[in-house]
Amino acid sequence: MGSYVSKGISVAFTGDLSGTLTAELLDIKLDAQKTDQVEVTHQASADAFKEFLSGFSDGQSITLALNFDSDNVRPAAGESGTLVITLPFTTATKKTLTITCNVEEVGDMDAALGAKMAESIKFKINGKPVWS
Repeated sequence: MGSYVSKGISVAFTGDLSGTLTAELLDIKLDAQKTDQVEVTHQASADAFKEFLSGFSDGQSITLALNFDSDNVRPAAGESGTLVITLPFTTATKKTLTITCNVEEVGDMDAALGAKMAESIKFKINGKPVWS
């Protein structure tokens, strides 16, 4: 997603410890979804093949490139909270995406934008995202 497409999209992360970070979305990257295959082979397993249990899905990670004021609150890695992404389109039926997540990785800050800071923050999704 380029910056033209994301222009005007606002992001707010309310953490359990740090408070609320409000920012403008510059770019977004969603990791591939994975489903774990847990080995459940035991002595009563038939044949010489291992048995696996499927269906435990990984909630993925989402990396957001953000632009925010330097006096804004920054969450710490490992902090849990709620991420709210709001689209600027007034005609959209559903324009707010709410995600329960925790901060997986906090990137380096870049002050090249003057009074605003740019930073990439990676969030680990813990629950099903909800559109409203």
